[in-house]
Amino acid sequence: MKTFSKTIIGRLIDACAFDARVHDWAQSRDQGIPTAHLMENARRVAASLLERGGAGERVFIALPPGAPFFEVFLGCQLAGMFPVAVPPGGLRRRADTLEAMVALTQPLVMVCESVPAIASAPLPLVAADELLATDRQKASTPAATDLAYLQFTSGSTGKPRAVMISHEAVCANVDGLADKARLSEASKVLSWLPVHHDMGLVSSIFALVSGHDLILERPETFSRAPLGWLEAISRHGAHFSGAPNFAYEILGRAPLERETAHALDLSTWEIAFCGAEPIRPAALQRFALTFAEAGFAEAALCPAYGMAEFTLQATSAGRGMAMQARALNAAQGARDVMSVGSVVSGHRLAIVDPETRLPLADGQTGEIWLAGASMGQGYWKDAQATAATFNATLAGQDRPHWLRTGDLGQLIDGELYVLGRIKNVLVHQGRNFHAEEIETVAAAAHPLLTLGNVAAYPVMSADGGEALGLICELPKAKQTGIAEYEALVAALQSDLARHLGLDAQRITMIRRLALPRTTSGKLRRVHAAELLEEGALPVLFDWEKPPLARTAEPLAAEPTRADIEDWLVAWMHVQLGRAAGHGMLRASLADLGLHSIAAVELAHDLEDWLKRPIRPMQIFEAASLDALAQALAGPAAGAPLQTQMKAKPDPASPKLIDDSFEARLAELETLSDYEVDLRLAQNTSK
Repeated sequence: MKTFSKTIIGRLIDACAFDARVHDWAQSRDQGIPTAHLMENARRVAASLLERGGAGERVFIALPPGAPFFEVFLGCQLAGMFPVAVPPGGLRRRADTLEAMVALTQPLVMVCESVPAIASAPLPLVAADELLATDRQKASTPAATDLAYLQFTSGSTGKPRAVMISHEAVCANVDGLADKARLSEASKVLSWLPVHHDMGLVSSIFALVSGHDLILERPETFSRAPLGWLEAISRHGAHFSGAPNFAYEILGRAPLERETAHALDLSTWEIAFCGAEPIRPAALQRFALTFAEAGFAEAALCPAYGMAEFTLQATSAGRGMAMQARALNAAQGARDVMSVGSVVSGHRLAIVDPETRLPLADGQTGEIWLAGASMGQGYWKDAQATAATFNATLAGQDRPHWLRTGDLGQLIDGELYVLGRIKNVLVHQGRNFHAEEIETVAAAAHPLLTLGNVAAYPVMSADGGEALGLICELPKAKQTGIAEYEALVAALQSDLARHLGLDAQRITMIRRLALPRTTSGKLRRVHAAELLEEGALPVLFDWEKPPLARTAEPLAAEPTRADIEDWLVAWMHVQLGRAAGHGMLRASLADLGLHSIAAVELAHDLEDWLKRPIRPMQIFEAASLDALAQALAGPAAGAPLQTQMKAKPDPASPKLIDDSFEARLAELETLSDYEVDLRLAQNTSK
């Protein structure tokens, strides 16, 4: 679609000439909502909002992906207000973070599905339906340089930062996406990604303003049943869809019956983008091989790199280009590094020495700097951080201003290879975690640990990706028993999973006063990791998570509850580092540190061992391991938990899960993608 407007609203008005529709989980799959109708409702929302406040106000939107979210999102812009997407139901999990976000932005209201859905909030609440209950319509005309929305960066529990994204920046980034994807006007875009993250939000805006049909699934589509994402692509014949690396990793490992692969039709999937976290070549290759029989073409995979500060995408592989990986020396050692393509059209990328600010030649490692119209205007009410991140200049130059990413990389033949970070940040499942935030949680996990005596650093996992390492300085110089060390590891893993949704790949206990520090007393995390690798730290105990082992002896007969309990205890000990013992059977799964992705891994391993389908949601619903064992060994344990797909997807029966399971999930409809972990904690009272 040819368009010259530099505002989201202007482009949507142009897109109304097309028969593009929004289909979501709450709408008819056949009809959907026309873009023109979406705009009409957005004008009603604008009128309702202007009765409550004036232009320039901030509005929090705590809605899942769907037509109502975009009606409110666009309504804010038509009212001259600034929308801020936040996790639906997020108050239940991280009220402290939300309060900090509210304190920073001082929003007018928070829009949610229903006011009773959120028990308490530090600001007024309004239901989305209430904003539509008016016949009045209102619209102002935003300028290209006006703010389109505020995008909170992910992961930090300390000081939240909101990136100011202009209409012009969104349109420039959308143009870059379109140039790389080269979709036809009849193409369909499908997403299950949460819209409070930049990847889910901007990819959906891309569909809306480009005149493509947009199919929105709830994020729980993947959390509850990962294969449901691919089934949705198959059912709708989607052309453009993507996810962070971990989603491809989980599906590539999933045990599939040959009939299941044949039942899927992924031949329409032209662009399978992958970003938001370190990309593992082996994971994408394994995914492509696993679903080749379903018609998936490896050339559809498009590794990409970007960040909220650059609206979304900075680089990407072009359509139909073969994936490229090179053996390079990355921050965590030599490994295969995936190319994330070339810089998007109309933008610039430079590899720069972070100290001298001089550009580096091809093949040299330096900080990745970005420039162009997609760059955000800075951080809301944080001039110091804005100057440091958004206003960098190369040595000897006053202009242009560059965005300092804090990431290390190399340019080789025009392709970017991301090697690690300068910042003390770990990327896990598409979220950023600052080292200080991880260390705060870890230090509170056990009486032997204190803040300032725990160092978090990135390590290379068994499959070549990035994982978490911890070095813990203990107050006692004498040797402690193995059982106490193992209990400390278990406590760390439990608290990391409960509070952050993380688990550690390696946990090392060292003698006191052995962590390297600066003259001002700050931890030298990278140097500590280097000393550990060199064997130069006084190690008391060193634990490392073993690679997942998915093979098991075939069962001679259906296992008893005791057999399953023994297996679960062994799995928790080997895979998550929990102290072996049947005492763990009655502990809540949250206390054991079984976060959502680990639960999916457990479901896969149980499928391998029991030789029958196990749905991840069955793990989430169990209050404890003994309750899970009882359910798996009960009278209905032998019955299929997952309806098998037919030879070809049947539009009349589009689900991978049965109706009774859908009924049990009705109560979970307010959960966001990363709040499935909360389900574990809630079950302790069952």
